[in-house]
Amino acid sequence: MESHLSTVRTRCGGLKSQHTSVILGCDEPSSVPELAGPLLETRDLQVRFYDREGCTHAVRGLSYSLDAGRSLAIIGESGAGKSVSCRAIMNLLSANATVSGSIRFNGMELLGLTENEIRSYRGAQIGMVFQDTEQALNPTMRIGPQISEAVRLHTEFDRGRTFELLSQLQVSAPEELVAAYPHELSGGMRQRVMIAIALAGNPKLLIADEPTRALDVMTQAEILALLKAVQSHFGMAIILVTHDLMLAANFADDILVMYKGAAVEYGSTGQLLADPRMPYTKALLTAIRQLRRAPT
Repeated sequence: MESHLSTVRTRCGGLKSQHTSVILGCDEPSSVPELAGPLLETRDLQVRFYDREGCTHAVRGLSYSLDAGRSLAIIGESGAGKSVSCRAIMNLLSANATVSGSIRFNGMELLGLTENEIRSYRGAQIGMVFQDTEQALNPTMRIGPQISEAVRLHTEFDRGRTFELLSQLQVSAPEELVAAYPHELSGGMRQRVMIAIALAGNPKLLIADEPTRALDVMTQAEILALLKAVQSHFGMAIILVTHDLMLAANFADDILVMYKGAAVEYGSTGQLLADPRMPYTKALLTAIRQLRRAPT
């Protein structure tokens, strides 16, 4: 199994060795606040969607915890329930969804809160980077007002804060960017904008839902390095949602593997890769080994 681990590390390009303080232009990363318990804890999370055809049980008894300053990758194939489980944390599911179980953030139970109550957490304490930047960004608004709107929602509005966020995300010409429309930007630049919006409220937890989707390999590496830099600088916890085990292995402290709505394996990255217990996880690692051996 050690060969699996080395293969994963090699394929991912060693993002964990990035010098994050250099990326964000700071001397030392921020310290991580100490909490009495996990920052985020889900227990027996169940999500069901009801329509005329019946019930779709999208998330089945999901349980995990995440400490402040740590990173968790949730991986699985399309339809496994990864994004749905994260949207449940943000209370961003459609009206035909029912959610049960427990989601505790910083000691507070989120399930059962009213929309007004959850707004004090959404964005301000829990930020989310959505996978489809073209849909998440308003195509009729320039980038500057979209970032400023997020800043205004969660902090005292300061126009300089918009440029500060873009500078932290290595945007070389922020003055040009704020005047552009989303369709005028590359996929990687739109993702930087989404990260800036998610960071506007200085959240304790950042959920990145397939942030490298449809990006080329080099841009994927840049976005992931930025996320690690942001995590180190602000002391945030991060949940990375992805279908890519190689990417998850190089990014996260812990990995949770989902299949058909349920967690089939959960543990530290090193332990899970070195000694996978479930057939599904073993199959993913075998696929990586075969890909590595395939002629180029």
